[in-house]
Amino acid sequence: MQWNAALPAVVIGTAAAVVSAMALWVVGLSPWWSVLLFPVPTLVVYVRMAKDRTGGLSELEKLRLAWNYRYSQPREVLGLQENTEPTDFTLDVIFWLPPGPTTVSGATQ
Repeated sequence: MQWNAALPAVVIGTAAAVVSAMALWVVGLSPWWSVLLFPVPTLVVYVRMAKDRTGGLSELEKLRLAWNYRYSQPREVLGLQENTEPTDFTLDVIFWLPPGPTTVSGATQ
């Protein structure tokens, strides 16, 4: 049981059952028929919000990730931005030269 998905599922299911009970009461039918409606939204919300054990993402998170991947990426990442890369390069090279022979009191080593 994943409580982070179960609590919203029960709240949504209860709200749907209460609304349908009031609608049935207004129509003139027995409000007890709304009890049959309670499991449907509860199960749907729980399945949509419960995290997949293998991927670690809920269905809603997977949908949001797919949406952002397809539509919300920066234009540079999708390659739709104007080409602003430099075309000319200048290379500076620094060479290391080993120190020359040292002189000690007039004599070279």
